[in-house]
Amino acid sequence: YRPLLDWAAYGSAFLLLALFIPALKAMPDRNDVIFKPLITGLVIAALVGWRQSAFGVGLNYSQRYFRVDNFGYMALGFQPDLHAFGAHMLLGALGLVGYLYYKKSPWLRACLIGLVIPLCWYVMFLSKSKATFAFAVCCAALFALLWFSRHSKYLKQIVFGVFLCMGGLVLSLFLFTDAWVAGFRLAFQALNLPDLLAINLKLSYRPEVYLAALRMAMLFPFAGLGQAEFFRQSANHDLTNSYFLS
Repeated sequence: YRPLLDWAAYGSAFLLLALFIPALKAMPDRNDVIFKPLITGLVIAALVGWRQSAFGVGLNYSQRYFRVDNFGYMALGFQPDLHAFGAHMLLGALGLVGYLYYKKSPWLRACLIGLVIPLCWYVMFLSKSKATFAFAVCCAALFALLWFSRHSKYLKQIVFGVFLCMGGLVLSLFLFTDAWVAGFRLAFQALNLPDLLAINLKLSYRPEVYLAALRMAMLFPFAGLGQAEFFRQSANHDLTNSYFLS
């Protein structure tokens, strides 16, 4: 029933957007109406996540032993998993920058810069969602580059160069696959990861799952399998070549 629940959630979200967007457009303070409750929810969720990371409150047995380090336990806040909570904190770490630029109130700016945004960054780190934190750092570096270059006459060239480098990097993955694989192997060996099985285990079987999903998508590139069928067919080893899923 998960696909039906997801469709109900997405449908409800789009319905609320269709209902509230016309009303928000008519409000002169629509940004405050949206962002002030968001900021309040972020602070509450961050404090709950901080307490979870320090004491393990609200975590089940398996979660208490997942990625435990000197900074404490994983943090979930009010979310079902650590990546969802990391994405929630990402709204405060980066999403509030636009509201910060829009608002001219000194006390609100001081509150966002001195409390809310640093708190979201710290608790996002405590969530132990490595991918979310790495994505946030890359986006922050890109935003900083664009901000400090905003008055430069070379801004368009800089943006074009960044996207050109990203496109070239993706294209090189397809054109020089063997060279990339060899480079990754050398890097992994330097990290004491002797083979692909060790890498797969270190990354919690994510490469294996992603490759299985890619194989299944290539079988049905236009219509796809659908979420429910993916769950059912993922246990078929002949289809996925994945021991983890089967």
